[in-house]
Amino acid sequence: MSRQRNILFLGLAILIAVLLFLLSKQQSNYSWDPHYEQNSKDPYGTLFFSELVQQSLSLDTLQLLSEDISNALPIDTTTASNYLFIGEGLNFSEADESQLLDFVAEGNTAFIACRVLPNTLMEELYPLPCDSMYWYRLSSFGDTLVEMSLKHPDLYPDSSFYYEFYYQKKQRSYNWQYISHIYFCEQENGLVSLGQINEEKTNFASVKYGEGTFYIHTTPLAFTNLHLLSPEGVTYSQLILSHLNTGPVYWDENSRITEDAGELLNNNQPPNKLLNSKSPLQFILNQPALAWAWYLLLAMGLLFLIFRAKRKQRVIPVLEPNKNTSLQFVSTIGRLYFMQSNHKQLALQKMKLLQVFIREKYNFNTRELDDQLANKLAVRSEIPLEHIQQIFTIYQNIKTATFVSENTLIQFHKVLENFYQNCK
Repeated sequence: MSRQRNILFLGLAILIAVLLFLLSKQQSNYSWDPHYEQNSKDPYGTLFFSELVQQSLSLDTLQLLSEDISNALPIDTTTASNYLFIGEGLNFSEADESQLLDFVAEGNTAFIACRVLPNTLMEELYPLPCDSMYWYRLSSFGDTLVEMSLKHPDLYPDSSFYYEFYYQKKQRSYNWQYISHIYFCEQENGLVSLGQINEEKTNFASVKYGEGTFYIHTTPLAFTNLHLLSPEGVTYSQLILSHLNTGPVYWDENSRITEDAGELLNNNQPPNKLLNSKSPLQFILNQPALAWAWYLLLAMGLLFLIFRAKRKQRVIPVLEPNKNTSLQFVSTIGRLYFMQSNHKQLALQKMKLLQVFIREKYNFNTRELDDQLANKLAVRSEIPLEHIQQIFTIYQNIKTATFVSENTLIQFHKVLENFYQNCK
């Protein structure tokens, strides 16, 4: 009996180890957490938006603020400048807030996109209440898909843009923040609505302060890499950026905190240190080697409990096979290369898709693109041998070239499409 139990224990351990190995192979090498870091290519990083800022405002570089803005943000500027912040929450000290207010009062612009606005800052920008309503907090609603639009149809025709929230490539429900209508009234230097979410809830507003202007946006998700992969997302961001000055941009990377930490600060409670950065478990799961060790530890602990329990082992349920998202991932990478005008990498990705297609449809080994493969493929697909050789030749030229023009990419795309449409 003891020997049979040991054999069963060893078999289950090997099975779990194999499953964990397969899962680790499919683990993505990027994070789906909305961290809004400026130099990150993650779905919810803001690298693409920072490049769009430089392109739209004709800037050579951004001025990144990696310390308290009370020490890093200049007030005396020769040209009208911009302060820019994107994140879930904003952590200002009293000195930081005073420095930003002085910066804007001198005729500069501040653009703040976050889900939790500091109460102290908003009370300064919103000193006179509408109908005795003092500033309290942003409102929110849950949904998977929202429509964003801008206020002036004459200036921004057809300005309807749709945004969704994804996590691990799956659509999820999301809390979308907006500024309640009770904060808008006919007062001088009051809040002015510039854009809506779902046609009725303001998520983009401005307020004059001194000689300058504050722009408040409650949907920082709109400026992340994932949404800038689409032309609509780029257009929306460009329209938002049209409100900024053409001078230098000071990008604040130091004041970003999580939404929970921002709520605690607004409630005058000291935030937990773990709320301001990634938790230890989150860090472990983002590192493939550490994630492997963590899951293996959990598996061994589970096996220990199973074999120490004095009852029968339940039937192990059948696991659904893991979905193969390789083609979807390659397609996403291809769109990214196209937006970056990286014609060579896009062509190589398209060839990878063709190789996968040949392996799955004809069960051919595509490691070597030689005459033998071309002859076999011509017979099975009923595509002329000359056309297949043309595909291989263009691919080899692209692979060895240091620069690939747009015309070459178009030619390669046409011969591939001809193959897909006519193969048997």
